[in-house]
Amino acid sequence: MSTFETFDGLTLHYNTEGSGAPVVMLHSFGFDGRQWMGSALASALVDSGRRTIALDARGHGRSDKPYVTSRYGVDALAHDVISLLDHLEVDTADVVSYSMGSFVALRLLQLEPRVRRAALGGVGSAALNPHLFGPADIPGRDDTDAARDLIASLAPHLTRRIDAGEADARALLEVLAGGFSPQDKDFAGVTASALLISGAADDDPKPLAAALPCARVQLVDGDHASAMEHPDFTSTIIEFLRDSTLA
Repeated sequence: MSTFETFDGLTLHYNTEGSGAPVVMLHSFGFDGRQWMGSALASALVDSGRRTIALDARGHGRSDKPYVTSRYGVDALAHDVISLLDHLEVDTADVVSYSMGSFVALRLLQLEPRVRRAALGGVGSAALNPHLFGPADIPGRDDTDAARDLIASLAPHLTRRIDAGEADARALLEVLAGGFSPQDKDFAGVTASALLISGAADDDPKPLAAALPCARVQLVDGDHASAMEHPDFTSTIIEFLRDSTLA
C-alpha cells in the first residue's frame, strides 16, 4: 500500500500489482480499492502483463476523509486521479471503473488526455441528467448515528461495511453532498476510446455512448449489483484494453 499527496493536500492510498502499461481502477461509492484487488478482472489484467493501480478515493478506504463538503465534488475526485498520474510519472494510462468511479472517470476524460482507453462499468443515461448527485443539503451529516442511518436508507448494502468500520458514514454523506456526476455534459472533446459495460437490467448506457466521440456498448446478464461478477465483464474489458486498433 502506497500514498501520495493530492493537489489540495490530502493523503490518498493506492495499491499496485503487476508490471507493464498502467491501468487505473476506480471503485464504487462506499467501497475502496479493495473492490478490485484480487478480483477476477484485476488478476486477468496482471496476467495479461498490465500494472493495476487501485485508488482509494477521498472519503473512502484508507484515504483521508474530511468532513467538509467543499473538499469533495467530481472535479476534486477527478483531479485526485490526475495527481496520482503525476505522482507515478505516468505518460499514458487506461482506466477501469464502476458506478461512482465511472462518473469520476467521465470527468477525468474531459480533463486528462493521458487516458487512452476507459472501460466504464455501471454507468448509463443517468450521467446525462443535469443535477444527478449534485450539491445537496443532506441533514444529519454532523451526527455519526444519524449519518449511519441515512446511508443505510439510501444504500442498504453499505450498512455492513459501515458497522464493520470499513466505511465512514459521515464522509460518505459529504461525498454525496459534494456530488460526483460531471456537471459539464459536453463530452465532444474527449479523445479516449470508451467501453460502456453494464448489466442488462441496469441503467441503459446507449444514450451516454452516443454523447462520447468514440464509444461502444456491451451488456452482460445482471443488474447494477451483479454485473461485475459475470465472466463476460472481465473478458470483454480485457479484450477492449488489448485492442491495438483503438486510438
